[in-house]
Parts: sequence; C-alpha cells; structure tokens
Amino acid sequence: MELLIDARMGAEFARVYAIRPMDSGECDFYEENLYGAHEAERLPCSARSIIYCPTIIGGLVALIVKKYALGERLPREILFDQPRFQLLSSA
Repeated sequence: MELLIDARMGAEFARVYAIRPMDSGECDFYEENLYGAHEAERLPCSARSIIYCPTIIGGLVALIVKKYALGERLPREILFDQPRFQLLSSA
C-alpha cells in the first residue's frame, strides 16, 4: 500500500490523515494519533450523521487522492471544525 487515507468524523468535526505506510516517520505520527473505542467521544444518534459533514470529508479525501495522483505534496493531517470554519493542516 502506497497511501493510507483515514477519515474520521465526530459530530461536526473532521479529522483526515494521509499517510505513506513505507515512511516510518509518518507511521509513527499516525500511530501516536490512534486510540481505542473506549477513548472515542460518545455522541447522541442525532449528532452522528449530519449529512453535510461526511460530504465535506469526502471532498477532502477526493482532493488528497487528486494531489497524490499528480505527485503533489500531501497534508499529513487535516482537522476541520466545521461550525467555526476552522481548518488546520500539517504536512
């Protein structure tokens, strides 16, 4: 596998990782950001499936795939607080 894209959502917060599994530094970073189900935020059903959230996340994943296909620099992590329109990206 040349690229791992891990997209996560909790209510209106998105977290997307784009990791090259053959890069030990990127793997270490990714492993530091893994957590078990017992640590995940518990949300009411109505907060788990807000339709525009996965749509936005899907767009971010598509953009990462495009950048990867064109050989462009990829963000290692994207954090997006959707209600506040705050986007953080790290390479």
